[in-house]
Amino acid sequence: MKVNTILSRNVIIALIQRRRKIKKRFREYWVHPILSDRLVAGKFYTMHSKLLDYPRKFFAFYRMSITSFNELVKLIGPAIAKEDTNLRLSIPVEQRLSVTIRYLATGASFNTLSFDYLMGASTIRDITKTTCEQIWNVLQPLYMPIK
Repeated sequence: MKVNTILSRNVIIALIQRRRKIKKRFREYWVHPILSDRLVAGKFYTMHSKLLDYPRKFFAFYRMSITSFNELVKLIGPAIAKEDTNLRLSIPVEQRLSVTIRYLATGASFNTLSFDYLMGASTIRDITKTTCEQIWNVLQPLYMPIK
């Protein structure tokens, strides 16, 4: 009798713990109002086109030349491009690369880049991860072939 009650208690406790894990967190916003002006006030949209007119400033900002940036866009663009949906526009390849290069060049935190580019920190993290993986996948065979 005692074994059955102990067993049933353990099962109930396990079910309660499982429900707590499954419970989704409440999100206050789909996109935070601060981040909603990305297409107008984000660093990519305010700085990138201006930097293209000044190669030295571009190099100081990205730590690479304009031609290197454009070549990298051509090489990894198809691998990191996303499609627009009915719900939202995708983040362009150039902006994805800009975020990643800025992260690699400065070592800034994802939160800092989040406020600079007006994207969520988790979006910055995902973009950086996938773009770095694709940079490696595309450039490694070209510049570091395994013999």
